[in-house]
Amino acid sequence: MDEIGRVVSVGDGIARVYGLNEIHAGELVEFSSGMKGTTLNLENENVGIVVFGRVVDALGVPTDGRGALSDHEKRCVKVKAPGIIERKSVHEPIQTGLKEVDSLVPIGRGQRELIIGGRQTGKTAIAIGTILNQKQMNSRAISESETLYCVYVAIGQKRSIVAQLIQTLSEANALEYSILVAATTSNPAPLQFLAPYSGCAMGEYFHDNGMHALIIYDDLSKQVKAYRQMSLLLRRPPGREAFPGDVFYLHSRVLERAAKRSDQTGASSLTALPVIETQAGDVSTYIPTNVISIMDGQICLETELFYRRIRPAINVGVSVSHVGSAAQLKDMKQVCGSLKLELAQYREMAAFAQFHSDLDVVTQALLNRGARLTEVLKQPQYVPLPIEKQILVIYVAVNGFCDRMPLDKIAQYERDILSTIKQELLQSLKGGLTGERKIEMPALLRLFYLFLIVVTGLILSHFIFILFGEIYLFPSLLYKAFIVAGARALFSFLVKKGLPGGLALALGFIIRILFSETDNEILHMMPSGEGEGGRRFRWIDLFGSFESSNSKASVNQPAPDYANPGEADTPIYHSLQEDGQRRQQLSNRLGINCIGSFMPDEVRESVIEIQISIELKIDKSLHLDRFSEDSLTEKRH
Repeated sequence: MDEIGRVVSVGDGIARVYGLNEIHAGELVEFSSGMKGTTLNLENENVGIVVFGRVVDALGVPTDGRGALSDHEKRCVKVKAPGIIERKSVHEPIQTGLKEVDSLVPIGRGQRELIIGGRQTGKTAIAIGTILNQKQMNSRAISESETLYCVYVAIGQKRSIVAQLIQTLSEANALEYSILVAATTSNPAPLQFLAPYSGCAMGEYFHDNGMHALIIYDDLSKQVKAYRQMSLLLRRPPGREAFPGDVFYLHSRVLERAAKRSDQTGASSLTALPVIETQAGDVSTYIPTNVISIMDGQICLETELFYRRIRPAINVGVSVSHVGSAAQLKDMKQVCGSLKLELAQYREMAAFAQFHSDLDVVTQALLNRGARLTEVLKQPQYVPLPIEKQILVIYVAVNGFCDRMPLDKIAQYERDILSTIKQELLQSLKGGLTGERKIEMPALLRLFYLFLIVVTGLILSHFIFILFGEIYLFPSLLYKAFIVAGARALFSFLVKKGLPGGLALALGFIIRILFSETDNEILHMMPSGEGEGGRRFRWIDLFGSFESSNSKASVNQPAPDYANPGEADTPIYHSLQEDGQRRQQLSNRLGINCIGSFMPDEVRESVIEIQISIELKIDKSLHLDRFSEDSLTEKRH
C-alpha cells in the first residue's frame, strides 16, 4: 500500500479519514474490515470517504453465486471521453426490432438516444427488446467486430424486477452477449451512484478493442437522487431542487463517453440508451432538460397512449433522432418517407374530429388511414421483428393495402402477410428497392444475354402494341422460352448495364414486321375492337409463364373490400376461384404457399397484390421506364 490513513469518525455512511496526503478525488480505498469506498471531499486536514456496502455489483465482482471471475482485468471507471478528432459521424444502424422505432426514430451505432416517459409506460420494455433483437443480428455477423455486445445497468430497481429481466434474457439466450450491472434499491446510495460509471467502463472495454457495444442506463433519475443524498450528507451547498451544482457534469461525463470512433482509431462504437422517468409527464423539469440537452435525440412515451393500448406508447410528434436518420437503411427510409407526416396529420385531425359529427370524404379517409397506420405500428412486448419484415409491413400499410381491413383484423392480416409472402422476396427488400442488388454471372451467360437483345426488343414492342390493339400469340415451346428469358434479361441485366434500349426496340419492331408478313402461325396481329368481352389480349408474364384473361381493363381499379369478401369483383379474385389447378399454378408462380394452407381468399388476393406491387417497385429501382396504368392493371389479371 502507498498510504495508510486513520479513521476519525463514521456516521450515515460517511467516514472521515486523516493521513492520506497523496490521494485524489474519485480514488478507491479499502478499510481493514474489507469494505471499500471512494473519495469525494478533499479537505485540508482529512478526506471524506463514502463507505460502500457489501454489494459488489458496481465494483465488477459477480453476485450470481457462480464464484469469482477466472480471468479479468481492472479498469478506471472515470476516464476522459474521446476527443473530437477521434470521433466519426454516425452511419451504422442499430436495429431495435420495434417497427415504430426503426422507422420513425432510427438509432445509429455511437448515438446517445434518450428514452423518457412516465412511470410504467414501457421504457424498460424498449431497452430489453433492443437487447433481445441483437440475438438474430449477431447471428448474421460475419466477424466478431460486427457483433454488438450489450451492457444493462439497473439503478435503483427492485430485486424482483431485476430477476425477471435476467430470466427474460436467459430464456432468449441473450446472456451470451450481455452484461448486467445491478445496483438495486436495497443497495446504499454510493453504489447506485457508481453503477453507471462501472457499466460504462465495461462497455468501453469492447469499444477500445475495436468492437461495438450498447449500454443501457435504467434509469439515471435514480442515480441523480442517490447523488443528491450523498451531497447533502457531505454538507455540500444545495442548488435547484436541492441537487448539487455539478449535477450536469454528473451525467455529461458518462454520456459523452458514448461515441463512434474514426477508422484510424478502430472504427468501434459505444451506443448509450439512458432512461429518465418523468413526473406526471412533465419533461420541462430540471433533470430531464439537462439530459435532453446532452442527448442526440429522445424517444418520448406517454401514459395516455399506454392506457389506450397503443404500445409501444411513443409520441411520434415529440420523439426525434438527430443523427440516426443518417444510419437508417435506405430501403426503410424510402418506404416510411411519408409515414411520420401521415401520423402527425392524423393525430392533429383526430383531436378536432371528435367535436364534429359530419366529416367530408377526404377527412374521413385521412382518419381511416391514420387509425390503420397506428394499428400496424403496435407490437407485443419482447417480440422483435426482423428488419425485412418491418419494411414489408410498413410498405403494405403506407400503400393502402389494409385501408379496407377492419381495425380488429389488422394484426391477423399482418401475420397472414408475413407467413405467405415468399422468403426470397423478403430478403430482396434489404437492397432491391434501392437498386443495390449485385448481379454476378459467368462470362458465357453474359454472352447469352447479349444474344437475347433482339428478343428483348421484341418484348418492348409488345408493350407498344398492347396499348393500341389486340394481340394473339401462338408461340412454339422454343419461342416461349426465348420470350421468358428475354424478359428476365431485360429487367435484371440489360437495362441495368446501360445497353441501348432504343436499338433493342427498333430491332424488335423489324423482327415483328418480318414475322407478321412471313409466318402468321407464329405471330398474328389484329386491329383493336370493343365487343361484348372487351379487349382480348395475351399477356406475357414477366415472371415466368403466360396467362390470358378476357375482362374490362380499368385504370382506376377499386381495391377489394376485405371487410365483405363476398362482394369483391376484381379479375384476380375470379381467376383464383376458377379451378383448383390454375389457382395452384398462379399461387406457386407468385410465391404463395397454398399447399396445406387455410388462407382466406381475400387475404390470398391481397398477398398477390402486395407482391406484384413490390416487384414492380424493385423493377422501377433498376432505372426502368415507368409502367403505364393499363399494363399495371393487366398484370394484376
